[in-house]
Amino acid sequence: MSDFRIVAGALLVFALAVSSLAYGAPMSPAVKAERVVPPASPITGIRALNVEEFGGWEGAELSTRLRKALVDPARLDPTQNAAELLGDIAKLGAELGAEVASNAVGGAVAGSAGAVVGEVADQAVEGAVNAVVDGAFDAMGSDAVRTVGGLRADVYTVGGAQADAVVRGSVSVADKVDKFQSIRPKTDEDGKIILTNGKPEAVQVECSRRTVTLTVDWQVVAAAGGALAQGAAPIVVADTQCGDQQGKLASTDALAKKAMEGAGVATANAFAPHWDTERLEFRRSAALREVMELHRKDQPAQALCAARIAALTEPENHELVLAVGAFTEGLGHVHEALKLYEQAASMDKDKLAAARVSGAKTRLAQLETMRAAYGLTYVPDTQLDTLCPKLPEGRIAVVKRSARLLSGQEAGAASLVAELAKGTKVFIQAEDGGMVEVKLLTGQSGWLPLKELK
Repeated sequence: MSDFRIVAGALLVFALAVSSLAYGAPMSPAVKAERVVPPASPITGIRALNVEEFGGWEGAELSTRLRKALVDPARLDPTQNAAELLGDIAKLGAELGAEVASNAVGGAVAGSAGAVVGEVADQAVEGAVNAVVDGAFDAMGSDAVRTVGGLRADVYTVGGAQADAVVRGSVSVADKVDKFQSIRPKTDEDGKIILTNGKPEAVQVECSRRTVTLTVDWQVVAAAGGALAQGAAPIVVADTQCGDQQGKLASTDALAKKAMEGAGVATANAFAPHWDTERLEFRRSAALREVMELHRKDQPAQALCAARIAALTEPENHELVLAVGAFTEGLGHVHEALKLYEQAASMDKDKLAAARVSGAKTRLAQLETMRAAYGLTYVPDTQLDTLCPKLPEGRIAVVKRSARLLSGQEAGAASLVAELAKGTKVFIQAEDGGMVEVKLLTGQSGWLPLKELK
């Protein structure tokens, strides 16, 4: 398990445990959309770069990593998702006492705008977290839906005499050591947590934390002269050791080398597009049970179709419209998703709906930035109008409880067409007394009592 997952996992377990107290419900479900995003400093009109040898600490190593990162078509932001997750957890911890959450797992998490890397937890905490962290991360939801649409991360050619610009800069390292008191689980000689009445015993111990910041100061200069963009990419790494383990605190050099592993990507991402993942949140609703099941099975298109049908059954429910929007955007159709988010926001003054409106507008602005800077024209990977099967005509209704769909109105003379489970969607074709003729999404049709529907 990586250093980050040890500490972030412990915080996540804590956050999941207290989220029902803080909000009355677990974290909102979300469609995870993996897509190319523009950098903070886009550069227009440049297609080929030369990377010069950087100065400072391990500058040659940074240059090699940067060249490799710039031509990597699958280049991800290795820390953004971690930072986003920690942001969600921090929100929970802040309301219930951030220091309590921090002490419960033996220290805070270091971070910066450029990168977030977790502390090294001691053996007792790691042992406690290992047993539950994988399940907790799995509970966050389904895999991300990747949409390409003609976008790329490797927009630059690197090297060659015809480069339009050069990248140069330097690398610096700074560190500090802090002392603090922390509440830790009490362990026996074998390192196992001691429990009293089923609860872990706690002990206050002295801890040391070394925080190392590796900063890449970079500049892109046009071949004809003149700076095109410049900035700094900081990577923060921390190691914490407590009690008699303080003598094992990682050295400055060791932590700097750890930071260097992500420095090439972090620097490339500062001025080149990269892949990233965003959580497109929506509200929980009992009407979305089928949708959530398909979502957990990583069937986003089918989940979208089911969400559309759910929204038809409850046309006044803005939460269902919001969910349709999230799955629509997850499949890459941002313009259409924005219309749905705006519809949901107009139906109810929901902060999440307003946030999704803002998020979709931001995404559209990102797409325009990449078109203008890199000539990347975005076209969704799927055709939205053919994604879902055509729905039968008729008013939609829902089966209240399990029911039998028959070939005719007279039960004694009709044969069984299908057994309908509770919640099955049907489309009413005709009514005759207390019986209705319905059609299923499968195309099957038959009769059942009107009282079985809602």
